[in-house]
Amino acid sequence: MPLYCTAIGKVLLASSDNRFIQDYLTRPFERRTRHTIVGPGMLYRQLGNIAKEGVAFEVEESTLGIVCLASPILDGAGAPIAALSVTGPAHRFNPRQHVDAVRAAADGVALTLARQSHIVDTQKRLS
Repeated sequence: MPLYCTAIGKVLLASSDNRFIQDYLTRPFERRTRHTIVGPGMLYRQLGNIAKEGVAFEVEESTLGIVCLASPILDGAGAPIAALSVTGPAHRFNPRQHVDAVRAAADGVALTLARQSHIVDTQKRLS
């Protein structure tokens, strides 16, 4: 699935450096559904909002009937290393009701990964 039409892809893209974003926006975007954002200017504005809010939404952009919410998992330097997403059927799931929970879960995963990395580094130094 392309970055531009999924919540997880957009949150990773919005968390990337500006040079990567600018290069990405020069690509052609295929309309996957009638809701797919295919205009680079509109996507760029959306990415700015995603970067500020720390969450991205997809509302039937990749597949009709599916809505998603995603938040980035950032490393200690603030770079995206992964993302966490929840997806549901458009007729039953309102992703906006779960923003705080998804953001907190992504932050929790980032903290756990940082702790594990620190433990592994410490073990390597002690061996």
